[in-house]
Amino acid sequence: MDKQALRTELRHKLALLSDDDIAARSIQGCEELIKVTDWSRINRVCCYRRTPRFREVDTQYLLEQLKNLPHIDLTIVSDDAAQPILSVQYDLITVPLLGFDRDNHRLGRGAGWYDRFLSAQTHARTVGLAFREQELAVIPVEPHDIRLDEVIVC
Repeated sequence: MDKQALRTELRHKLALLSDDDIAARSIQGCEELIKVTDWSRINRVCCYRRTPRFREVDTQYLLEQLKNLPHIDLTIVSDDAAQPILSVQYDLITVPLLGFDRDNHRLGRGAGWYDRFLSAQTHARTVGLAFREQELAVIPVEPHDIRLDEVIVC
């Protein structure tokens, strides 16, 4: 199956999730990321802000927790694919996704912003946040696709 067909299939699966389920599972995923991260080694974080129409994991809980850590320099990214690529180097980047596979390949929305952004990040830990319904057996990979370091599934 090509990437566009996979995107269509995944959007259909995500449409079946209730708002309450998205909210509860998003908090679980954010709590897991908080738990498995050594925050004493993290200074700069780039975190996406959920766009409700995409029905992705909501990072609001994570954003609230990070604002309580005074040593964290937090950048929040919106869904605007036309925004310039950030030149700051980050320690941790949360990445939205439509789909992922067990090799941590990511299927995004198709605009390529995150692949361009992540290709310039030399030492950031890249973490996808996803619902289990977003897992695919395999994602077609192209040379420009950037693999994530890990995916936290909720």
